[in-house]
Amino acid sequence: MTAFRCRTIRWMKFSSAMWSIMAALRIRSGVSVLWDLNKAVLTFGYDHYTYISTTDTFSYLNRNAEILSFSAYFALTSTTGGGIETTAVFDYYNEDFLNDSSSFSIGPFIETQITNYLRVRASIGYQSVNFDHGGGLQRSERFQ
Repeated sequence: MTAFRCRTIRWMKFSSAMWSIMAALRIRSGVSVLWDLNKAVLTFGYDHYTYISTTDTFSYLNRNAEILSFSAYFALTSTTGGGIETTAVFDYYNEDFLNDSSSFSIGPFIETQITNYLRVRASIGYQSVNFDHGGGLQRSERFQ
């Protein structure tokens, strides 16, 4: 699946309380593989994400990310199932202002088909996010 999306959002400048427009191009493309084992379904995925600001003011937000995902779904009934899912994300900023990061999440989920067009899903889990050091934006002493 490849998705191209251009989005415009409003950004508040807190110092002067004036609005400015920030436009950005977000591109996410990737591949996923689904292995159906009757009562179990395994899904592996890889996505590449690129964020490009269309203005120099917000160029420090330009970044790339690599996203890896895995889920194992087990059917409990014909309409309900559950399993485990995990994701790893590696963010790389183009400029040395914000710190690169890596995140990891894992947890169980359950989902059920209520109607032909409505599916409900609940999940919980653990998430860890680690940031590199040395970017232009440093941590405040009160948050250490």
